[in-house]
Amino acid sequence: MGWFAILHKQGFINITGMVMLCIAMVSCQDGITSPESSKQDEERGSEIQQEITEVEGQLFGTLGGADSDAEAVNNLGQAVGASHNSAERFRAFLWDEREGMINLGSLDGDNESRAHDINDKGQVVGYSLISSGESRAFRWNETEGMCDLGTLGGDQSRAFGNNNHGYIVGESTTSSGEVRAVLWDENLDIIELGTFSGGNSSSALDINDQGEVVGSSHHSSGETRAFYWSEVHGMCDLGTLGGDYSEARAINKHGQVVGESRDADGNLRAFLWTEENGMTDLGTIFGETSEAWGINDEGLIVGQSMSTRHPEAFLWDEENGMIRLTGFGESTTVGSHAKDINNQRQVVGWSLHTSPGAEPGFDEDGIAGMWTLPMDYTVIE
Repeated sequence: MGWFAILHKQGFINITGMVMLCIAMVSCQDGITSPESSKQDEERGSEIQQEITEVEGQLFGTLGGADSDAEAVNNLGQAVGASHNSAERFRAFLWDEREGMINLGSLDGDNESRAHDINDKGQVVGYSLISSGESRAFRWNETEGMCDLGTLGGDQSRAFGNNNHGYIVGESTTSSGEVRAVLWDENLDIIELGTFSGGNSSSALDINDQGEVVGSSHHSSGETRAFYWSEVHGMCDLGTLGGDYSEARAINKHGQVVGESRDADGNLRAFLWTEENGMTDLGTIFGETSEAWGINDEGLIVGQSMSTRHPEAFLWDEENGMIRLTGFGESTTVGSHAKDINNQRQVVGWSLHTSPGAEPGFDEDGIAGMWTLPMDYTVIE
C-alpha cells in the first residue's frame, strides 16, 4: 500500500452573536533554500536550505504492519498516533522510551482507531470506529482504558486535542447531521461551540491549559476560516493570508496559534497568528506549499514543506525562520513530516521510506519517530 494515509480532520462551527474579528494580516516571508547534488534534491528545486546540526532521530517502528504516524507528544516524552497492525488495520498507539509502542485497542473489537493527543497526565484522546462503521471520540487512560465520549445526538464524533485539566476538543454530528466543534469538560459533558454566523459546520483541533480553543469553521461566505475561541470572547475569525481558506491547528500557553492558510495566489502556507501581529506567513523550504502543525511554549513551530514529490519536516524559530529537520539518516528516507513539539524540544511525526530498489513515489511507508533537538542547536546552510 503506498505511504501512510493521514486521516485529515475537516468540519466546521457556528456560535451565534459571538463573532469577533481578531486579525491583522501581515506580509509574507519568503523561505530560504539552496541547491543539492542528489537526484531527489534536484527535484525539490535549487534554493538554499538551512539545517540543524546535532539532531537525534529515533524511529518507533509499527504494531506489526507497514506504517505508523505519530501525532502528538507530551512533556514527559510520551507520544501517540496510529499504526497498521499485522492485520493491516489502523490502531491507536502510545509510545514511551521504556515500553516502546503499546496498542491501545479500539472501542469495538477489531475496528480501527487513531490517537490524536496526550496530556501530561497520560490521558490520550482520539477516535475509534464502532460496529456500525461510524467514528466515536474516545478518552483513554491506564486505569479505565478506552471510554466512548458520545455525540451531540448524531452518529459520529472525533477528539483531536486535550489539556492538562482534562478538557477535550473535537467535533461531533448533531441529530440533524451537521458537524459542530465541541468541548468535553472535566466531567466529560459535551458542549457545542457553534460556528461563525451563517456557517454550517466547524471543528475544534486544540486546547491549551487556559481553555483557549482553536480550529476552523465555515463562514457565511462559504469559506473555511481559522478560529480562536474562549469562554469570554466566543469565536474569533483569525482571517487568512489573502486567500479563501485557513485552519488553526495548535495553540500554546501564550495564545500563539499556528496552522495553514491560502495566500492571494492560492498557495497553502504555514502561518503564525499572534494578537500583536495577526497572521504571518512562515514561508517554505521548497516550492510554494507549507503547513504548520505544532507549537511549544517557547514559540518553536513544526510542520512540513512540500517539494515536488515529498514532504520535508521543518522547525521554525524567530531568529532563523524555517529550518529543515534531518536526523534519521537512513539511505531509504525520502521525506518526513513533523506534527508536534513539546517543551523539552522533542518533535514527533513520521519519516517516509521507500523499499530498496523501488522507484521514489512508489512502495513508500511512513514510520513514526521522534527528533530530539539540543537546547543550543546550530543552524547551517
